[in-house]
Amino acid sequence: MLGLKTVRVAGLAFIFLTAASNGALTAEAAGTWSNIAPSMIARSEVQTAVIGGKIYVVGGNSFEMRNGESVVVNNAGLNEVYDPAANSWTTLAPVPMGANHTAIAVLDGKIYVAGGFTQRRHMNTVDWFYAYDPVSDRWQALNSLSTPRGSPAMAAVGGKIHI
Repeated sequence: MLGLKTVRVAGLAFIFLTAASNGALTAEAAGTWSNIAPSMIARSEVQTAVIGGKIYVVGGNSFEMRNGESVVVNNAGLNEVYDPAANSWTTLAPVPMGANHTAIAVLDGKIYVAGGFTQRRHMNTVDWFYAYDPVSDRWQALNSLSTPRGSPAMAAVGGKIHI
């Protein structure tokens, strides 16, 4: 199991690369590394989306201490946003039913999350499909996927979500 520092560093590197590929970083920062404020919660197997220059980090596994040991929580449904301009994180409304290895896409200013697993080792695949509105900080349950799917890919193309 990776240490919490390793998970945080790997997550920040992934967020940096995701933001760079989505144009969220300025030209001056291209090709350079810098430290940012750490996320409030160490986690892994997250999905990221960029809206309005802010980086949304959704779902994944989180870690809790129980009886002096680190325990993985596979379905916490965590939702945070990183604002590069303020170098700060904000905790947002959690996904109604959390999962890891979900799909994510952005369409018309909303974040869509689908599928995933709720147990370790890629177990308990789900058919959940949600839309998140960052303006109202609310999730909406959508019609379930036609079949449960773990680690799906999703994209918004031509005004439609494809999974």
